[in-house]
Parts: sequence; structure tokens; C-alpha cells
Amino acid sequence: MDTPTNVYLPPKVYDKLKFLVLILLPAFSTFYFAFGNIWGFPNVEKVIGSVTATELFLGAIIGISAASYKRSDARIDGEIHLGIDGGGISAANLVVPGDPETMLMTRDEITFKVIKPSQ
Repeated sequence: MDTPTNVYLPPKVYDKLKFLVLILLPAFSTFYFAFGNIWGFPNVEKVIGSVTATELFLGAIIGISAASYKRSDARIDGEIHLGIDGGGISAANLVVPGDPETMLMTRDEITFKVIKPSQ
């Protein structure tokens, strides 16, 4: 269950920040470093240092968000309740919020939590 300590970014914000931190900022840093030294761009060390610090800060936010999301139930779409007897699994009941058919028809991926009788 989610608690107030679970802080995660909306998926679109997370994806855009991740692209920024993993692709755009490092590419800009490399470009500015290479061409700055070749063509004499101003303040190469200050620009690269600032971009690197920004990358680190945004990367920390992304990491905290990802860890919090993985600890939360927000990533779970439903549950599979298992019935177990001496020979193994005797039954499996799927529990989803809302209409299962709608979920199956509108989603590409679904994540279930497995609930065993001892849990």
C-alpha cells in the first residue's frame, strides 16, 4: 500500500527526465567540451561543470522516484490468489480492479502480485 514516503514522478515526466539525463545533457556536454576547446567557446569548464551537476541532481531525483515506485503498490495492476494443496497449486484466482477485459484490451503489459495462502 502507498504511504506518504512513496514519492514518484508521473510516467511521462519520468521518461522525459530520464531521456534528458541519459542522452541530451551528456551529448551537450561532450559537444560543448569538444568544440569549446577547438573553437574557443567561453567558460568551457564552468558550462561542463554546471551541466554535470544538473545531470547528477536530476539523476538522483529519477533514482529516488524509481526506488519509491518499485516499493509501492502503484506498479501492481492486480493479484493472483493461489490455492495450494499437498501436490502444488490447486487453483489460481485473478483479482483486478475494474473490468479485466478492458484491462487486457487496452494494455500492453500487466503486472500481478502473487498471493499465497500463507501471506
